[in-house]
Amino acid sequence: MKTDTDGLTMNQLAERNAEHVATIAALEARCAVLAAEGAKLKNPDNWLSQNDYGYEAVEVAIQNGATNDESLRAGLIAIINRIETPATDAFLAEVRASAIETFADNQAKIADEELVGGNLDLSLRFRGMARAAK
Repeated sequence: MKTDTDGLTMNQLAERNAEHVATIAALEARCAVLAAEGAKLKNPDNWLSQNDYGYEAVEVAIQNGATNDESLRAGLIAIINRIETPATDAFLAEVRASAIETFADNQAKIADEELVGGNLDLSLRFRGMARAAK
């Protein structure tokens, strides 16, 4: 049975292990920051500290003819938008970018398959979607 450690010296294996340990530590630190941001969102004190923004949004909504439910929603959205979550925002941006890249790759693959099948029109459409996504 062949493993990816075949042919590596003990020093090379130790270096690889150190790289993995560093990667794991960085990922654990990132998880800790994301967890802290999640806890911040669940802490009522953070919501209450932004109450002025919520109240202002409610007042504006009411002045614009919003219902009670709509004005309450406007106030909550204003409060939520004031609570900063940079690590979460960055993580979600990475997820979105990865999803777009995957979508584009899949569209290009379908375009190739359609071309092989003789469907030039479909191939061009899928190729166009792949390009537009990137």
